[in-house]
Amino acid sequence: MDSGLGHTLHPGPIDDSVLTLQDHHRSTDIWDGKDFEPLTCRRCDGHFWRLGTLDPRVQQMMLKAGFYGVYKAGRMRLDHALITALVERWRPETHTFHLPVGEATVTLQDISVLWGLPVDGDPITGEVKTLPDGASEDTVKFYARAYILQLLGGQLLSDMSNNKVKLMYLPLLRDFEAAGRLSWGGAVLACLYRALCRATKPETSDICGPLVLLQIWAWERVPFIRPGRLAPRQQPPPDMVAGDHPLPAAPYGSRWNVGFKLETVGTHVLVLYRDQLDNMKDDQFVWEPYPADVLASLPGYCVSGKQIWQTVAPLICFDVVEFHHLTAFCVNLGNNRLFLQFVTLSLTSI
Repeated sequence: MDSGLGHTLHPGPIDDSVLTLQDHHRSTDIWDGKDFEPLTCRRCDGHFWRLGTLDPRVQQMMLKAGFYGVYKAGRMRLDHALITALVERWRPETHTFHLPVGEATVTLQDISVLWGLPVDGDPITGEVKTLPDGASEDTVKFYARAYILQLLGGQLLSDMSNNKVKLMYLPLLRDFEAAGRLSWGGAVLACLYRALCRATKPETSDICGPLVLLQIWAWERVPFIRPGRLAPRQQPPPDMVAGDHPLPAAPYGSRWNVGFKLETVGTHVLVLYRDQLDNMKDDQFVWEPYPADVLASLPGYCVSGKQIWQTVAPLICFDVVEFHHLTAFCVNLGNNRLFLQFVTLSLTSI
């Protein structure tokens, strides 16, 4: 591309020893003038949210299994243009978004704080088995499993089918307390990384996975693209379960389950998001969106795995394996720039 000043602009990367997939990245086609429509964001959780408030006994089972926080965070509308603009800056080689101010990514901390999913536990893996004939199930547990499966297939680990959930998750919900000891947060993050990597290919027209999490992550860290939140409605008294024990509060991500005022922020416009991210300044990205006072105010299930938030390890969801490499962050520090290790591309499945 000619800059108009007698020389040609180079889109980068100038050194392709790390970013080796540039020729297969949609940003190359954008630089060459191809006009992409926003990606279609696949989800099928609408029916789940239309069920209304769940029985407190069912909520208690969801708490044991680790999914209570996602339910309490509530349904949110997706901004397809914002998701697309983030995909255009995602690098499969590093599992980070490349921004003018540095590199950043969605982490296990984000999963814990925003949705309250357990991250410190056994990986989500195993074999699909047929349930034994004549197995008796408690009615409340039956309903809880049905709701959890709707969350898994509709929002957390959704695929391109738009209306199906894989049966391989069902055996993991046989024992709710055992399910709560699994790293559902790690599985969800693995699927998000995989979905982002897939969507960077120029021939891709849609994306699935936990996109609500990605959108909330962007709102928390990039203030100038977030809509203004209207005052939340008065919260009802906490739901009670047997013995008059209150259920815990909602996770931090629930603060975005409100109405928005959009007078000062444009939304759902891809070219606008591209321009805003292109012109981002050093002080316009929030590197630490969860200060100590915020973490101290969260329910226990949102911080129970904090000891591994900075772990370097594979994230596993059956055959999906992606690396959680927090040291891949690259931060602007005045005139100094910190470059850290990039992730392996060889470990992507079991």
